[in-house]
Amino acid sequence: MNQRYLKETWMRLETALGDDTKRAQSHRISKRIINTSRLPSFRSNSASNKTIKEPVSVNQLKNIYKAKCDDMRIPVLPDQESRFITFCVNNFKNRHFHMKEAGLSLQSAYVIGKVLKTSNFAYVDLSKNSLGSEGIFVLLKEISDSQTIVHLNLSNNEIIPEGFDNIAKILSYHPSIVSIDFSSYEGLHRNRLSSCGAMSICQVLNSNPLLQFLGLSGTGLSDGIEFIAQGITENYNLFSLDLSNNALNGKMMECLTRAVVKTELKILNLSNNKIGDEGCEFISNMILGAYEAACPLVNLNISYNGISSKGAGKIFHSLRLNILIKDFNISGNQFSQGLTMFFTTFLSDNCVMKNINLSNCGIKTDHLQNVLDGLNKNKKLENINLSHNKIEDPGAQHIAFGLAKNTGLKSIDLSSCSIKGQGALAIAKSLRNNFTLNSINLRDNSVKDDSGEIFVEITRLNKNFLSINLDLNPLNLKFVESIKLNLKENRRSHKKQRIPKIRQEIENMRIPIEAYENLNKKARMRLEKKAEIERRHEIHDESFEEVKEKEHKKTQAIIQEHKILREKNIELALSIDASQSETIKTRVQNERKIEELHLKLRIADIEIDKIEKKLNSTKEANEIKKKTVNSALAVYRDKYQEEEMGRRAIERNLTSLKSLLDENKRQVESLKTCKTITHLKPLKPKRIPAEFLASEKLAMNKKKYSPKKKQKPLIKTQRSSSATK
Repeated sequence: MNQRYLKETWMRLETALGDDTKRAQSHRISKRIINTSRLPSFRSNSASNKTIKEPVSVNQLKNIYKAKCDDMRIPVLPDQESRFITFCVNNFKNRHFHMKEAGLSLQSAYVIGKVLKTSNFAYVDLSKNSLGSEGIFVLLKEISDSQTIVHLNLSNNEIIPEGFDNIAKILSYHPSIVSIDFSSYEGLHRNRLSSCGAMSICQVLNSNPLLQFLGLSGTGLSDGIEFIAQGITENYNLFSLDLSNNALNGKMMECLTRAVVKTELKILNLSNNKIGDEGCEFISNMILGAYEAACPLVNLNISYNGISSKGAGKIFHSLRLNILIKDFNISGNQFSQGLTMFFTTFLSDNCVMKNINLSNCGIKTDHLQNVLDGLNKNKKLENINLSHNKIEDPGAQHIAFGLAKNTGLKSIDLSSCSIKGQGALAIAKSLRNNFTLNSINLRDNSVKDDSGEIFVEITRLNKNFLSINLDLNPLNLKFVESIKLNLKENRRSHKKQRIPKIRQEIENMRIPIEAYENLNKKARMRLEKKAEIERRHEIHDESFEEVKEKEHKKTQAIIQEHKILREKNIELALSIDASQSETIKTRVQNERKIEELHLKLRIADIEIDKIEKKLNSTKEANEIKKKTVNSALAVYRDKYQEEEMGRRAIERNLTSLKSLLDENKRQVESLKTCKTITHLKPLKPKRIPAEFLASEKLAMNKKKYSPKKKQKPLIKTQRSSSATK
């Protein structure tokens, strides 16, 4: 994006908006309205800027620093916080908000959006951060109603193609943004558009009529150039478009050039692409006006695009008839076959172009033989850049012959052109007769002392000479110092002559400005009254139309209802006659049916009496069964209690028997120990007491010959009771 044009428009807006209160209300004020209190001099302007206080409090700056620390995941330090606040206070001036390369992310975007929403900043620079698509959407959502922000720089912020959809929805209807930059430069946090993002940018261009400056450099836009071409045709206020470094090839130039002629675009940057000679054909057709309309461009940059002498010849041929392009940059392209005859004819026929850049184009000495005639005839070209070419001494001599007779050139750049003593001497001598050239750059050549003496003489005698660069040349220091002193004196005298002219111009402008202000005030008042009357008329017309439509609808509905009711009445009369005849028939039939139903009811009553008797008998039988079941349950409960008592007694006997068994085991162990003691003595068998044997035999006989009890089979009710237990 061309910063010079951006500053010019910015100054126009600043002067047009007037005071800060007026700026906050609206930015769409006519460019003719200028605040004369801001124009007297640059000193008063700068002094007034120092007294302006930016509406950002210390608490807001602390919130920004805290959010920044949260995004970077670092602790909040008081020393760093105070440095951050002092940095912001020193840099947030003249309505500029600069937070470039500050490590900002999502949290910071939300806080900065809140700050910008309540402040009067106009130029916002948040480039080279990590806001991302989500953070930028949050930021734009907060400032969606801002009436002061004019420029927004969001380059290098990790925006992805899918995120441009939400961003475009807000930018399409933003009330103040004139310039926006989505570019991606070398380094981290690059933005990517592709075809998906290009569609969203097309939507912004179609919907936002305020957008004038758009930067899309290095965003991978090659797939979506058709959408951009479609978008710029719908936007008639776009002033500058930067599409550099997007890998655009020659075929893509066709749709772009056809779209440019349908716009009011003034600045187009296509540098660092792959246009080549194929794209030069479409560009030359655009300049010639071979498409639907004439080319509107004023500044065209096609540097570093792989253009050869053939493609350059086509463009210079079309520039011969150019009536609008003033700045042309074709640097960084290699013209291996030299400058064609079309370049010479372009220089001689040029009537509009003021600046041309041919640096680093591989121009050699042989290529400058025909430039002499072009420079002699050219009267409009003011600045030419031929740096970083192999011009050498013969080429410098050709240029010197052209400069001797040229009356329009003001600046020439011949740095790093391998010019030695003879070539520099020829250039120095040619400047003795040239009183229009005021700047020359001979840096990084071989200018010697003999040329230095002539330059000292020229800077002393020619007061229009303001700048000469002789760095990196084998020149005596005394010549360099004397040249600097002479140039300093020339600048001082030029400034003295310039200041009264500017003051006179300002004084001449004040009278029409005041008249314009008064006329604008009256026009505004009348327009406001007219708008108010029109608004009232529109409201009354709308209300009248609404009432008319409602009444018409009501009458139509009533007529329709009347027709429907009339048809219904006829149908009802016919149906009543039919129904009367049917009612007589049905009455006779119903009387017969009633008699039949009476008979059936009598029969049903007899059957009901029989069923009631059966129910009573069954109830009595059920009660008897219930009593028997309850008595049986009581018996079984008693038996269960007796069995439970017996089981408990058996358990007690078991425990006593276990204790006896344990005692017997102890006796056996004690007997075993006695045997070990008396192993030498003969053992005498112990006699078992007769009482023990007799008792054991009786117990065995009882167990053997005792009759077993037969278990009775359980009834169903007993089984269910035992199961529940």
